[in-house]
Amino acid sequence: MLSRGKIITKTDALITVICYIGLLAFHGYRYGDGDMTETLSYALWLNDPTLFPSDFYIQALVNHFVNPRLPFALILYPFVDNIDWACFLLHMFSTLLFLLGWVRVGRLYIKDDTLLILWLCSFLFLSYNINLGGNEAWYYYFVPSQLAKALGVWALFYYLQERWNALFLMLLPVTAVQPMVGAQLALIFGIVYVWQSSEQLKIDFRKSLGILVYGIVAGAWILGMYAYQGSGSESAGNMDYFRIMEVRMAHHFFPSYYPISSWIILSPLILAAWLLCRPYVQLFRFFTVSILGLICYTIAVEALEFPLALNFQWYKTTVWLKPLALLVLCSSISRIEPLPDLRRWYMPLLSAILIFSCLQLTSLITWRKFVPLNVPFISHETAEMQFARKAGTILPEQSCTIVPPHITAFRQYSRRSVFIDYKSSAHDHAYLEEAYRRRRILYGMDLKLRRSGTDLIFSGNDFYHQLTAEDFQQFSSEGATHVLVERSKVLDLPLTAQDSVFSIYQL
Repeated sequence: MLSRGKIITKTDALITVICYIGLLAFHGYRYGDGDMTETLSYALWLNDPTLFPSDFYIQALVNHFVNPRLPFALILYPFVDNIDWACFLLHMFSTLLFLLGWVRVGRLYIKDDTLLILWLCSFLFLSYNINLGGNEAWYYYFVPSQLAKALGVWALFYYLQERWNALFLMLLPVTAVQPMVGAQLALIFGIVYVWQSSEQLKIDFRKSLGILVYGIVAGAWILGMYAYQGSGSESAGNMDYFRIMEVRMAHHFFPSYYPISSWIILSPLILAAWLLCRPYVQLFRFFTVSILGLICYTIAVEALEFPLALNFQWYKTTVWLKPLALLVLCSSISRIEPLPDLRRWYMPLLSAILIFSCLQLTSLITWRKFVPLNVPFISHETAEMQFARKAGTILPEQSCTIVPPHITAFRQYSRRSVFIDYKSSAHDHAYLEEAYRRRRILYGMDLKLRRSGTDLIFSGNDFYHQLTAEDFQQFSSEGATHVLVERSKVLDLPLTAQDSVFSIYQL
């Protein structure tokens, strides 16, 4: 077993803080749109249930109050009056926790500070966006997956030290905010525990207490989420669900849609690390179980087209495999003899990261363009956000607006209901079935478009802006009251609001 190591050192703290600054400079921080629309608006509703009375996504969650979004939304709920500050500070805290966790993991295998920093840079910067299924270890906005992985890395740290009770207790909050991440780690760790116990021909019941607690508490939550997911739909069969998921989430769930370049880079990297890590028993077992899961998942989804397999989304485990694979390679390099003394490069390397990060953040240089910095103390609202605020002062509280697929901030900033959007996704079958119908009619998003290989949002936006007033009016009988389009699109309908970019018409 690996030693538990020393307490957090000043060097570890310094590396953590400077890497955080580097992440802000290299990737930025995003707030208010994109994937955040799912939880920000839900937190607003928890604070004021009179909001979004006709919103398709929010009402789908309300109909199943205990749902996967609830724990995370409850974290934001107390701070809705200053939710931009809350998200920024919580994202900063979770990122520092995430970085420190990976520093502690790295210390178990790398003693040289310079090599440790190079390893962190390898997966935080150099190989970022080289992934399978859009899965990265860190995200530049505060979403459930970001918090879950910030906590999950500490469960991984405890696992590598064989601290079984601590790791399973740590997985409880992980599973609460992101059931998929927590359940996957629990399954891998549980299989390894059984594997190890079978070799020792005994089970240490003192070490099994954490597994028991997790199984009872988190198991009930996971079963509840599974029941929630299959609720409400009487017409959608398993294959319908399979095809709906392919249209909306193929980039996450279907390996055949993952970038070929990522396959070429990550497959040999992960396999090489698996072969090299045999001396590290816990790492080797983690890689073995995870890789076997990847193989089984790929066969089940791509060859057998087994809908139930989608619930595992096993390629999310690559958020751990990629950093660990790079760690194994760096650890192998550190054992090469004779290895040049890298220790003297530790401070110059950290200083360089800090200087370039500060130059980027202050815009004195732009070595990376289009980096969002939506921090609450800097004006950052996009044209979409500004128009949504304006619309919120004009539209009635009971209004329900049809929006294009590229619009993601309207609900949050206008505090008005949305008929359908592209980003928001509840995971019960009834919602997915109806959302697919609406997106197919309004955005042209169907299986043919998905399999054509074109950008779904770009094509959907083009399709949307070719619709006529009559096309939009058919949804007035389903509760839609207004339609938002780009200003260049003129509809033969009463104009409600307009600026230099967008227009809203009344149906």
